Amino acid sequence: MKIFLIIFILFFSCSKEHSESVVIENPSSNVFYYGADLSYVNEMEDCGAVYRDSNENIKSPYKIFAESGTNLVRIRLWHNPTWTNYSNLSDVKKSIQRAKSEGMKVLLDFHYSDTWADPSNQEIPSAWLTQINNTGPLGDLLYNYTYDTLNDLANSNLLPEIVQIGNEINAMILQNGELKWPIDWVRNSSLINKGIKAVRDINSLKNKQIEITNTTDPGIFKNDFEKNLFNKINEIKKYYSGIDNDENYEQSLLILAGAKREIFEFFDNV
Repeated sequence: MKIFLIIFILFFSCSKEHSESVVIENPSSNVFYYGADLSYVNEMEDCGAVYRDSNENIKSPYKIFAESGTNLVRIRLWHNPTWTNYSNLSDVKKSIQRAKSEGMKVLLDFHYSDTWADPSNQEIPSAWLTQINNTGPLGDLLYNYTYDTLNDLANSNLLPEIVQIGNEINAMILQNGELKWPIDWVRNSSLINKGIKAVRDINSLKNKQIEITNTTDPGIFKNDFEKNLFNKINEIKKYYSGIDNDENYEQSLLILAGAKREIFEFFDNV
């Protein structure tokens, strides 16, 4: 039976605060990640932002986080964001270098979009739009982009320790406009697996071990139990992230109790 480690990481940014479930292949043993998303820092500094530590000393925010115990920095990557000068590959390289210079590991988050990818938006990069209905060629584009990006980073000694395949992919990845439901699992799993394969191929080429993460996508699981459990976790997240009254709190407890019973029943029969 394949084992997946499911963890919750809370990342902070200037525009969002949320928790996400992350599935890690081949997790490093005895590692607890204190993570922060610092994708916005370069832009904020260019806008004149100044960061101070608890003693009011002006410092790089990367140093402040490192000195406070952070050991993992998440950096988002957009494909070709012509509307901004940030979160493109050049900006990402700068951010990775800053994180590694302070001794922190890096989680690189491939959005596979020219802009924000999230539960409400999974907009395909404009350069790939002509292949949106051709899963095979589209998967090749995704594979080549992922591989070439990681290879470029490796050659600059900036290879991340963890790679996130897609961002907040509650919905099917690489869509155009309004999200389509239900998810086409054949298409979705094929595309996600292309990203995973690119990471594994870089691992083999560079003799590295990059951990692979994938968010909110039950399609990667192998059986109904794993899918059902993952869906229950997402239900809990939904209530947890929006708790503002006793009703949501009580509902979260009921869902958690149901998930707990199902886990116990499953392992009783293993």
